[in-house]
Amino acid sequence: MSILRPACYKKFAPIIDAVYERFERGTGEPKKVITDQATMEAFIRNIVVTALGDKTSEGLEASTDLFEFGVDSLSTTRVRNVISKTLELGDVTLGQNVVYEHPSISNLSSYLLALQSGSAGRQDSADAAQQMWAMVDKWAGAVIPASTSSAGPSHAQINGTPGEVVVLTGATGSLGAFILENLVNNPTVSRVICLSRGSSHDDSLARVKASLAQRQRNVTPEGAKKIISFAADVNRVDLGLQPEQLEMIRLHATAYIHNAWPVNFSLSLQSFEPHIGGAVNLLNLAQTSPKGVKPAFFFSSSVGTRQGRPDPVVDEAFSDDPITAGGMGYGRSKWVVEKVMERAKNVGARAGVLRIGQLVGDTERGVWNETEAWPLMFKSANTTGALPLLDERPSWLPVDQAGRAISEIVLSTLSSPELAAPHANVYHVLNPHCSQWSDILDGLKQGGLKFDAVERREWVQKLSESNPDVEVNPTYKLLVS
Repeated sequence: MSILRPACYKKFAPIIDAVYERFERGTGEPKKVITDQATMEAFIRNIVVTALGDKTSEGLEASTDLFEFGVDSLSTTRVRNVISKTLELGDVTLGQNVVYEHPSISNLSSYLLALQSGSAGRQDSADAAQQMWAMVDKWAGAVIPASTSSAGPSHAQINGTPGEVVVLTGATGSLGAFILENLVNNPTVSRVICLSRGSSHDDSLARVKASLAQRQRNVTPEGAKKIISFAADVNRVDLGLQPEQLEMIRLHATAYIHNAWPVNFSLSLQSFEPHIGGAVNLLNLAQTSPKGVKPAFFFSSSVGTRQGRPDPVVDEAFSDDPITAGGMGYGRSKWVVEKVMERAKNVGARAGVLRIGQLVGDTERGVWNETEAWPLMFKSANTTGALPLLDERPSWLPVDQAGRAISEIVLSTLSSPELAAPHANVYHVLNPHCSQWSDILDGLKQGGLKFDAVERREWVQKLSESNPDVEVNPTYKLLVS
């Protein structure tokens, strides 16, 4: 028997709300005054365990990343609310993202003690920069020198088929599907080895194929035969693979494209560190290749690494300052990996950073990830009859053009004698032209979408008065994101 969750939540809403209200209200006793780290950590741990409910707390240490452990957005809200209601913080109001910004018991405890003493926030920017540089030093130091052996040709052969063998992560995502399509349809590529989450290798392959079908990609029968897919976890040193599978990749790969990354703009830099380590795990596998010319390693970065400073022109070069990544953990984490790639050339790596801009639906069929903010907003025209007038000049790139550009960059690197030596290059994969928001609204109207263009306040009001059931009206999620 399966349960329809939205209907269940609606039917039992009063009971659910009452339970959470009792949980958040606390005991009604005077607020706690805590002045030492150990007591604060015990206090926070108890709140987190309660918020997790039935989930076991075994293995939950003070330094454990809460989001890696299983804390979700609902749990963070409960933790924040209980702290606000039971801990004496004076006139300070905790931010909605306090758990995201301090994602471990020890980190959150230290922050709350600093908040009580009035010292929190004074060094936030400097501390963030120090943390970013420390991660660069740590993970750049973990990159192993390129193997000096050369027992094998530059090109690979799997089952007797010569050609490039590309390892690709993120193939189940939108951009990854387009990269995969371009690679397997290219005659110079013999195999693409996809690494993705899955319960089994068969499940991993099924997910890759489903992603291609969802985006209506045209992979030829010959191209489909080139796809190998492994259920993997790149955040593990062995990638979660059997030794023979890992060895097959090490021996045959000629290029790696690390295109998988958590898209969560609430997480702090600390919560992204396992994924930074995952990028290094893949790079190290490339470094141990027996080929005379080591596999090229490409990392899908983001323009977010350069949006923290209003430079009039951003060159295809590595940033010189953590401040360029702005204040979000997402951009900061990718900035760290960029700098690791830059340093990796010193130990023989062939590294490329793909700094990608805002992607939109493809030019052929317009398939766009419906869970992204922009498509969600456009959908509101169906429920509110309105779209907002914004002071925006979007620079959007169709995802099929991005996938083709990345494939061309990778394959041209593999065939370029000049790029056979260790190097670290940056490539901007974005639309250099900006659009007018009014032109976008006009285009939607010409395409048949019916709506009124209204001021943003009016649009937000209309959205807040629309159906709150996000299954029926997914745009409503923008009000609480």
